[in-house]
Amino acid sequence: MVGAIAHDSTSVFTVLERAPLPSEVHAFLSTTFDLVETAPTHAIAAAFAVGREACIPPMFTHLIQGLELHSPTALGLFRDYLTSHVVLDDERHAPMALEMLEHLCGDSDMAWTEAESAARRVLEARVALWDATHAAIVHRASWVV
Repeated sequence: MVGAIAHDSTSVFTVLERAPLPSEVHAFLSTTFDLVETAPTHAIAAAFAVGREACIPPMFTHLIQGLELHSPTALGLFRDYLTSHVVLDDERHAPMALEMLEHLCGDSDMAWTEAESAARRVLEARVALWDATHAAIVHRASWVV
């Protein structure tokens, strides 16, 4: 399917509708691409800065702590990847993304309101995605064990 997308004009929304995805995955991706297609630049920047760059370090840090608690020696390469991602996002990407957002919104109260709305929207979609992921893991674990 990916090859077909690169060669024709099928929209990402059409692909999402056709893809056999869990509803929360569909909602998360649709939220992201809807903002990209319809929101002003400062709202897209807010979704990116707050909904990705700023929230990833604490999220991955929590995951790393869980890995270390439950299996200190397992998944070493994965843990190393997450750790490097945390450092890069925390020290460079998030500050630069937030600086970009400040530059784009400036002194405009309306821009900041739109930015906040976009950030809330993507964070809510991310929470729903991870809640569904957690529920699926717990459900599978309960019938496997």
